[in-house]
Amino acid sequence: MTCRIIVADDHPLFREGMLRTIQRLLPEAVLEEAGDLASVLALAKSGAELDSLILDLRFPGLRSVSMIAQLRQQLPRTSIIVVSMVDNQDLIGEVMACGADGFIGKSISPEEIGQAILAIREGEVVVKYAPSGLLLPLEASDELSQLTTRQQEVLRLIAQGQTNKEIARELDISPFTVRIHVSSLLHTLKVSSRAAAAAKFAEAWQGADSSPAEPAPLSTRPIEPAPTPKPLPTQAFAQLEHWLGDSPSAPWNEYITEQVAKGVLHGFSPAQWQQLADVLPGKPEYWQQRCAVSLGENRSAPAIALLKSLLQDSPYLDVQVTAIHELDWSEAPIEACYAPLIEAVIQRLADEQIEPELNNLLAKAAAL
Repeated sequence: MTCRIIVADDHPLFREGMLRTIQRLLPEAVLEEAGDLASVLALAKSGAELDSLILDLRFPGLRSVSMIAQLRQQLPRTSIIVVSMVDNQDLIGEVMACGADGFIGKSISPEEIGQAILAIREGEVVVKYAPSGLLLPLEASDELSQLTTRQQEVLRLIAQGQTNKEIARELDISPFTVRIHVSSLLHTLKVSSRAAAAAKFAEAWQGADSSPAEPAPLSTRPIEPAPTPKPLPTQAFAQLEHWLGDSPSAPWNEYITEQVAKGVLHGFSPAQWQQLADVLPGKPEYWQQRCAVSLGENRSAPAIALLKSLLQDSPYLDVQVTAIHELDWSEAPIEACYAPLIEAVIQRLADEQIEPELNNLLAKAAAL
């Protein structure tokens, strides 16, 4: 049965990813997208009856939570599903009280997002998100406050002395995604080591006031609009550059990794693979590292070849380590000529940084 769904999000990365998720789950659905509330209302008034509206909470034109109640009145037969990075329980409660059929956090996995959407469409009332808990006090410094919820979780575990592999197990994400989060949070905090980042986390809590400020009244709380995003390019290679970001502070998470691997690299032509091979050596560390993670998720023959080139030619130790991890996990054949390279990388690492995947790939290469 055909259904009509609007994805309303002004962030092109999440909108693109959400459209792909829904298309995979509901191939018969008629999908439309909107970047502001006026476009949502215009689409809702035209065409067939709207089955579902997937709405970002921080959305141009949505000035307060109470406007969700207005949407509920205008769209009485439509499933209104709110998605957001917000994890404030009071605010989520108000969203549901205004008539939303469900609330989904953007920080959960694409699979969980898809399952929650299907459950809501079947009539269940769903509130599903990954709460950050008391990760940072309200009085945290501006630098700490700039960290995403996931980066705060990683920082908390770093402060507890956990390794990347232990953090990955705790958060149920890959070690490579942890590595990206660590690199990003070190850049944001303007520190060069995990120990310095952990010290900033400890200082924030030592100086915190245990009495947080009272929240704004729920009925009038405004929703801060998100900044106007750059449009998503149409050409596949330009999309890759857009998704990987123009700086280490650009958004990056496991959701984006999957979209890059399956939504962009999967459609690359031989010429685009060659273009990537040509530009990759000259890209900065964060770009090479994000690309390596996405190549490992893609696992095609051109992707494996590029991972081997990063292992051989990248000047960045972390990128080489990431390439080794991805090559080991991909179970792709590894030639004997790479054994000395892998061994050289291992020798540059401290004992606690040498994870099993590195020795696994070295053993595979040495055996050939």
